[in-house]
Amino acid sequence: MSARTLAREYTQGDFPATGYGKVVEAAGGTTGALSAWGITTPSTASTYAPACILQDTVAKLVYVNTGTYASPSFDAISTIAATQTLTNKTLDADSNTVSNINADELDPVANATYGVPFCIRMTVTNQNATGIDIFTDNAPFKFRVLDAWSVNTSASGGTWAVHKGKVGALGNAITDVVTAAASDTDIDRATTIDDAEHEIAASGSLAVVADAGGAMDIELYVLCMRVD
Repeated sequence: MSARTLAREYTQGDFPATGYGKVVEAAGGTTGALSAWGITTPSTASTYAPACILQDTVAKLVYVNTGTYASPSFDAISTIAATQTLTNKTLDADSNTVSNINADELDPVANATYGVPFCIRMTVTNQNATGIDIFTDNAPFKFRVLDAWSVNTSASGGTWAVHKGKVGALGNAITDVVTAAASDTDIDRATTIDDAEHEIAASGSLAVVADAGGAMDIELYVLCMRVD
């Protein structure tokens, strides 16, 4: 028997004092006192079995009688929203879809703890010494640069370095100056990270600066982690 049928078959006074609770769908219409539940909590004017479940399909709420038979008290136990927040839930990635996860969802990594790093990707094409902004006063959170490397996408070589700051207001270099060999698919990595410069503040800036040759073509990868 469907919940809607129950709503029409049972009225407030019909629920027993003992035994199982009833599921009632309250959507308005010809269900007597149940019709008023579309915008308010269920009525407590009559008697209901303890733990009776009441479903409101207008407000999209489910209530349970946490009171007694003679003095019912209904508490909402669920809501339907466009976005659901899951707390302490286990997701099996093989059978569930989890999308749009990025570094915004990562916890900062404190001292003597562990966390998940994230990688920034930047395409550099025919670049000169002016530089390219990665973040311009819009770093989404505070983070620390851990590593940086490049992959050549052509046979045009050059040099690059990752800097604090932005084009026109560059700060100090975070990495050493790295030479990208004039060889397609070549990989070249920073050999030093300046620990006095490696942290970028929330709403801060980050840039990559190349040499003045203007011919280097690389994919730049900057490995980072969130910090407090």
